[in-house]
Amino acid sequence: CIFDFDDMPPSSFNNFYDILGVDKHTSTDDATEEGKQAAEIQFHKVREAFETLCDPEKRRAYDTRLGMKGDAQLISEESVRRMAERREWARKQQEEIQKRADAFQEKIRREREAKELAKARELEQAAMAADMLKEMYEHTPGFTERREAALRVRSSFQIFYQIRSSRFLSERPSANVQSDAAADNASDRNTRRAYLDPPHFSSHHICNGY
Repeated sequence: CIFDFDDMPPSSFNNFYDILGVDKHTSTDDATEEGKQAAEIQFHKVREAFETLCDPEKRRAYDTRLGMKGDAQLISEESVRRMAERREWARKQQEEIQKRADAFQEKIRREREAKELAKARELEQAAMAADMLKEMYEHTPGFTERREAALRVRSSFQIFYQIRSSRFLSERPSANVQSDAAADNASDRNTRRAYLDPPHFSSHHICNGY
């Protein structure tokens, strides 16, 4: 055997009672019976230990079993640590997702408020323009009628120019077209001024074709 009994640590048993595992007040018969049982158990354990540790093959197998128990404990501790790390990672991921969702909702809210504000400003500006036009109409009698009449005269002049220009271009020599067109334009400008000049503008002019 590979053990040196001289190097073994001192026994933890202080007396015979400790060796047999009985109390000092135990009767002789009980001490004998209990002592025998304890001695047999201890003897079998000691014998198994010697047989195992003195045999290289059995000892390697025993060391392997001890290592597996230790590894199992380490594996268990490692599993607990990894589970804790995964829970912490999942918690942080959830916080990040929630933060992004809140930021997206805030962006949507700001964009919606900006659109509503722009729409309100447009409505306000339209209302102001309508009020200004209404006030202009109220303080300028006949403004609407004059404006509509001027637009009608302008449209009539445009049609007249188109017809007259096309007719002159087709009937007169090209050398006289430019001078005639200049004279016609001067005459037409005078006619437009007569129609569009507010002090002299009346329904009489429109009816007579001026």
